[in-house]
Amino acid sequence: RLPSEYRSQMRNGWFMTKKSGYLSIYPKEMLDKLSEKFEDELIYSPEMELKMESFFGSMFQAEEDEQGRFVLPKEYRNELHIDKEIVLVGVNNHINLWAKEVFEERQKSESGSDAMAGVLELLKKVEEKRQTTKKD
Repeated sequence: RLPSEYRSQMRNGWFMTKKSGYLSIYPKEMLDKLSEKFEDELIYSPEMELKMESFFGSMFQAEEDEQGRFVLPKEYRNELHIDKEIVLVGVNNHINLWAKEVFEERQKSESGSDAMAGVLELLKKVEEKRQTTKKD
């Protein structure tokens, strides 16, 4: 069951997609914006096509019951080692869903400073791309 603060942001529906070791949950509005961004800003290439196919191809619409619970497909539960307990992590405009044991193991192996360094490196790449785009 998603906590109420997350459910209120996803009142128009939400979608899940499988990533490496976890599921990402996106509100429908965010997915619509992502789709538009792919169409408007990206130059299509075979590599980009594969990435989009992987992202959108594993996506499914989450369905809630009357009590606000949702059912994950059995194949995802097995593959992601989701048995009973999960961890939900808010990440900017979406939520990541992890098996508790997998998330805890990941946290042990990745220190906070390593994670921050990764975020800073990503921001640097985004800024470099913006600068290159402005020059063209």
